[in-house]
Formats: sequence, C-alpha cells, structure tokens
Amino acid sequence: MSSNLDYDLINEIKSETQLDVMTSFRNVKSHVGIAAAVTSYARIEMMRYKALLNKLGIQLFYTDTDSIFVDQELPPHLIGDNLGLMKDELNGGTIKKAYFLGIKKYGYIDNNNITHSVFSGVQRNSLTWNEIELIAKGITIEKQSPAKYYKNLENLNINIKNNLKTSIQFNTRKVLANNKYLPISINVKFLIKIDYYLRIIKNRIINLIHKYQLK
Repeated sequence: MSSNLDYDLINEIKSETQLDVMTSFRNVKSHVGIAAAVTSYARIEMMRYKALLNKLGIQLFYTDTDSIFVDQELPPHLIGDNLGLMKDELNGGTIKKAYFLGIKKYGYIDNNNITHSVFSGVQRNSLTWNEIELIAKGITIEKQSPAKYYKNLENLNINIKNNLKTSIQFNTRKVLANNKYLPISINVKFLIKIDYYLRIIKNRIINLIHKYQLK
C-alpha cells in the first residue's frame, strides 16, 4: 500500500487479523526532516523581508520560497548576487500588470511587453497572457506537460511518459479579499461522518479476512 492512508485503521486491521497488509515496495532512502528544515528556514528568512517591507511601507503582492513581488524598489543593500541577497530578475524593469492566483500560479507582463508565467505542472513562461486571463476568470485550460520519469524500484527501470496534458484552473475554494485569502471553514459534522464510514470499511475488511481466512 502507498501513502495517503489512515495508518491508525491499517494498524487496527493488522492487530485484529495478524495479517501484514503493508508492503515494502517504496524503500526510498530520504530524510523528511532535512527537507522540512530547509524550507522552514527559507520561510523564516522571507519573514524577515516581509517585516522590513511592512516597516518601510512597501506593499507586498506575492511571495514564494525565494521571491517577492512589491510595488516599489527595495533598498539597495538588499539587492545583489551574493548569497542571502535578493536578485533583480527584471534588471531594473517593472511589471505593467499581473495576476497572482495562488501558490505557484501567477503571470505578469513586464515593461517590454514580455509575458512571464509560473504555473505548477507546466513549463515556465509557456502560457500566453490571454490564457492567464482565462484562468483568472475561472476557465480551465489544458497545456502540454514536460516529460515525466517514473521509477520502478522492483526492476530498477525508468519509464518516460511524453505527450501528457495538465489542466490548470483557479482554485476558487479559497476566497480572496483585500489581497488576502480568507480561512477555509471546516465542517466538523462532515469529518465525523467520514470517520464513521471509515470504521464501517475497516470492519468489513476484517470480516472478509476472517471469512476467507486470508492469513
């Protein structure tokens, strides 16, 4: 079984049936703690810039792990090529208009009328301004995705899949007001209902295992 599982239920099934329902086909050597620490420190560093921008009265439109979009120039001592400094990606240019639609979903036109786009799942700068506007209006568009590599750890093969399509849409589940996303309300009753049905599924699985003696 893969990820996105309720491991508490899996362990209960394993305990009541003595059946090992987990496999080891995903023995990938990695360290989640290191990856989490790197991104966490990046967010901490970006918070320093956000606090400074607020103090200087500079409006922030969008921020990512290592980038910010603001309404005026940053102080010169914050810009440079050395580690820890911000790099002016437009080399003194400005942005005429832009859409920031979510995490890694944005596009803009610079002062040279060149369209820039960053949308997860497709190649950078592969969207036209018209396509960005359609997405902002809630229209889903399809774009060609880069080739993807799928590793098979059982036979050590790598499969390459081309001609893939990715659907891009504006996530309207998040309400944007005054340039801030409003928190999503959680339906507690719905969550309780999900837990109830998960318990029913667990019991049915245990009964089937006992019935057919799958041990």
